[in-house]
Amino acid sequence: KLAFQNPEGTILGEQLDIKGTIQGKTDLKTGIVSADAALDATGGEVLLDRFYVDLKKSPLSARVNGTYKIYDRHLDLSSFSLRLEEMFTCRLAGKIFKEEAGWQVDLSTRIPETPLKPLFGFFILDPFKVEKPSLKELRVGGTVSAAIDVKGGRSHWAARGDLSWKGGTFGVVGNDLSFDGID
Repeated sequence: KLAFQNPEGTILGEQLDIKGTIQGKTDLKTGIVSADAALDATGGEVLLDRFYVDLKKSPLSARVNGTYKIYDRHLDLSSFSLRLEEMFTCRLAGKIFKEEAGWQVDLSTRIPETPLKPLFGFFILDPFKVEKPSLKELRVGGTVSAAIDVKGGRSHWAARGDLSWKGGTFGVVGNDLSFDGID
């Protein structure tokens, strides 16, 4: 079991049950490193500032497959996925590379259709409900998905793609204000 904590106590983990694997090969002549790696966190608790995760209820998994060209400073991500069970999955593919102007990114991001209510609870309600009790009165629903391509580096960035909200609802409990059937 693993535990960690920063000096301020805003980032910590307790009783973490983590398993990782990595397979790969390195060619020192060409400077190419290829690897497949997996990480699964299936127990314990993590606090990242305001965001709390019980990894027994919502296990975290990450998978990556890629190639790094050491001499060119170029990373090709064939696939990267991050999944927080009962919450969301995010998939990336693309390149991160060094040019004269600095590090550049060319990534495709995909988030499959995901229920909005757990996301709202995790990212908005739970972290801010003490400061903003009125958040408990909001009603959200439906599913969200995204397909976004991100390119850029330093101060020049571009993002293009689609963000969808299907079967969406947004309203205030006990109030006539509500938006339903958002697609």
